[in-house]
Amino acid sequence: MSLSSKLLDISRHLVTPDNPARETGTLDYQRCALLHNFLVEYSWVADGRSLADLDRRSFFKRYGDEAEEIRERLDPALIAFLEAIYDVEGSVFYLWVSGISPPDHMWFCHFGDDEGETLTLYMTNCGICGHSNGLMYHQRHCKATMALAIEDMDYSQPIEDHLELWHPLESVLSNWIHMIQLGKITATPEETDCEKYGMWAWHSYGEAQVDNTVAAFDRLVETIESRMPAESLRPAREGPLLSDEDLDAASILGSCFVRGFLTRVRVPRFEFIAPGLLVPHDREAFVSSQVFTTTAVSSDDEDKGWPYTVMVPPVLLFRATDLTANFDWWDKYRSLSPFCDPYRVAEGDHSVPAGLYSESVPRSGIDYAEEGFRLILPFSLVGGEGGARYSNGGELEKGTVADLFQHGFKPFGGDCHRAQRLERLFGKWTELVERGVWGIDERGVAGTILKFEDADKGSWRDYITSSLTGATLWKRTSKTLNSYVPFVHLQSPFQASPEASALSPQHPDPPLPATPPHQHHGTRQRPLLRSHAIAPPRPRTPIRAGLHLRAPDLHLARLPAARGRRNHQPRDRVAAHGTGREDGAGAESRFGDRGGRFARAWSEGGRYCDGGGAAGGEREEEG
Repeated sequence: MSLSSKLLDISRHLVTPDNPARETGTLDYQRCALLHNFLVEYSWVADGRSLADLDRRSFFKRYGDEAEEIRERLDPALIAFLEAIYDVEGSVFYLWVSGISPPDHMWFCHFGDDEGETLTLYMTNCGICGHSNGLMYHQRHCKATMALAIEDMDYSQPIEDHLELWHPLESVLSNWIHMIQLGKITATPEETDCEKYGMWAWHSYGEAQVDNTVAAFDRLVETIESRMPAESLRPAREGPLLSDEDLDAASILGSCFVRGFLTRVRVPRFEFIAPGLLVPHDREAFVSSQVFTTTAVSSDDEDKGWPYTVMVPPVLLFRATDLTANFDWWDKYRSLSPFCDPYRVAEGDHSVPAGLYSESVPRSGIDYAEEGFRLILPFSLVGGEGGARYSNGGELEKGTVADLFQHGFKPFGGDCHRAQRLERLFGKWTELVERGVWGIDERGVAGTILKFEDADKGSWRDYITSSLTGATLWKRTSKTLNSYVPFVHLQSPFQASPEASALSPQHPDPPLPATPPHQHHGTRQRPLLRSHAIAPPRPRTPIRAGLHLRAPDLHLARLPAARGRRNHQPRDRVAAHGTGREDGAGAESRFGDRGGRFARAWSEGGRYCDGGGAAGGEREEEG
């Protein structure tokens, strides 16, 4: 019996452009409970177990008196949600989170932040990162955002300064289900070649993402061609842009996202797909421009954390005309190159062609996007105030050459450095052509690659991807930087795979609370003490590697061993002591005011889940 025959349709409860989150000023607890319980039942059935055996105890039933002690601190609508959901012991709820936080952990990362208004509703899975936190929920604003680790919290706090990064809980849960639809995250009891947490596996890309990217590219091509003089169009050519033989000659992997994309898209009848970026009509030029596809992964690379995995090299898709990139950086411990270690560029090597590249990934690693991209510019961006920004509104670091059009902080889960999808980029470029931001001439999109410098000259909104139709709808106001409402874009009823389609819990109506929830007005708003300009410094307490920050009351033996991922990302990493300092001193090293958080975690028993190591022992480095 297929999985789809065991579960009902969840599509009508998902947040979509046609079915948005309701703006009621409170938590839509019934809708959220339906989505939560669907994920519980989905993984339960995927494990081959019968729904008749599912323990459907609520949060309050599971924790009893311990949960009752915090009831008065919870908003009535949140209480109704916790009374309606299934809180299954010993299971992993989703890839990012292990499940609902225990009562004694909900406020553990929020010492005096806002008098209890913010809590950690779902805990990050142990092993994903050290000093973990989870999905935070603000009871007065009734919005949620993800902070995998404590050091991610300041991206979205205080909430009054970052409202655009907080979303209705049903939007977050819908996004998680949409990842299943795409095939990016799946639930399976079988062993996989990719990272798993419990039943949940992360894939470097999903086949649906190839389909969506091909469709987005073809729309971009049609948009450009429709604006060109008919006499300037190149002769029509049947077949894909590049053949399998062409890609073999360029040493592209036999099965990968790039091959699926390039062998299916239509052939553009022009030269420039974006300002200064050439369409690869010339097979020989495409092959000769690839500098990474023949790079071998040596034993030295395996020592850096890449054993037992297929490495997917970056592929130059659209080359900038006769221009190269400079990845040199003033800090000898860092590089401007966004690619994985085997494909890093040596200092002083300025031979890498500029242009649009696919993302490089280790197939078995978590939180990598083979469907992603890196736009490598032949010049540095200024960034900073008034300059180019990430799609979340955050300022790009001065000097970057590879971060334009990228995410930044991810409120639905994931590391800041995971690459944005090509599908989203092509959608954005289509928008720029349609709005006339980019001109069209007889060769395609007009201008040189220097056009992208406009992101540094006050036009940064044109060079972020969050405003894409169908993925995000924006509310422009004069008071906020960019306030937007996210929607999951579903082109068809939910189908996760041939084994799963149109799914939903079998018990769609959660029980009503004894007292109907009402509008929660929150507690007294305290001053915004997070402003670094006026805030008193937190204690600078060293957290040394030998001090293990123990997890809360978790069954660690049931959790999967983590192969790790954060040390694989191209950025400075948190050392075992959590400070980023070799000597273990001073939590002020990278995290601003975070020293107080770590000190409190240690002094109150060290409840943070730090990589899943054994209690009382030194934390093992992940990877």
